[in-house]
Amino acid sequence: MSRDGDEVFMVTVDNMNLMDLARHMRDLGAHTALNFDGGGSTTLVGLEQGDLRVLNSLPGSQRSVPSTLQVGFTGDRNTPIQGTIDFGSGNQFLIGSSFTPDVSLLNALGEAVSTRADLNVSSSIGTVEGGTVHVNSVASSARIFVEHGGEELSGRTVRSTDTIHDWGVPTEITVGVDERVALDVSPKDGEGTRIRHDGLDVEKEVVGNVGRIDSRGRFAATRPGEGEVTITIGEVSTTIPVVVEEPQAFEFTDVSSSHPNREAIYFGVDRGFFQGIQMAHSVRAMM
Repeated sequence: MSRDGDEVFMVTVDNMNLMDLARHMRDLGAHTALNFDGGGSTTLVGLEQGDLRVLNSLPGSQRSVPSTLQVGFTGDRNTPIQGTIDFGSGNQFLIGSSFTPDVSLLNALGEAVSTRADLNVSSSIGTVEGGTVHVNSVASSARIFVEHGGEELSGRTVRSTDTIHDWGVPTEITVGVDERVALDVSPKDGEGTRIRHDGLDVEKEVVGNVGRIDSRGRFAATRPGEGEVTITIGEVSTTIPVVVEEPQAFEFTDVSSSHPNREAIYFGVDRGFFQGIQMAHSVRAMM
């Protein structure tokens, strides 16, 4: 027990003599301690998610013991003393984002309490409406926190930005006709930290008659020329220069002078009847 009596430590250890155990208890903050029989009798049982469980590792089978020291809870199990806030990994958000954290209140035993929790956020970053956080200001550091009865029970630090340094896509595109380029957006700041954009659509647009965005969000080149791809998330956008190159002329030298369709083949080649892969397949069919 601590000197002020506010904390009680219930500890099991392995491979310690009494002096080692005394030092360990002192390091934990204990002022007085009581040692129980060790060995196979060493058992620590606690309430976990409403069930009694053995909390320490037992080297063999659990030994029956005639006496135990028990600590009970006499408080109100409906009174929350702590809270949890879960909104996944990453705590930096793009301006305009909105997300709904999973919030819960817990009593002294770690059990969920059905009492309503109040979710709040620093005014420097945004607002909360119906349990959803709306990010509408740039803030290098802000807090999302759970309150009950005017007392903060849990909180998490969040940040917001209106600048994306790395979009995770090519900075320029040079391709041939019919080629495709993936545009899998994964925004990061200048330090390589992920920027979340929950609730915001990623919009992609091709400027210039050189291609389109296919059903998988890729740039698909359709004709030679220069243009650009614009990617927009909320009010932030980036532009990628695009060059679609002219298809290379298909040349083949394997048509012998004695081939019966030589003249017909070159007649088609000279007039552009055969182009690229299509020409190769057509020529094979004639041969």
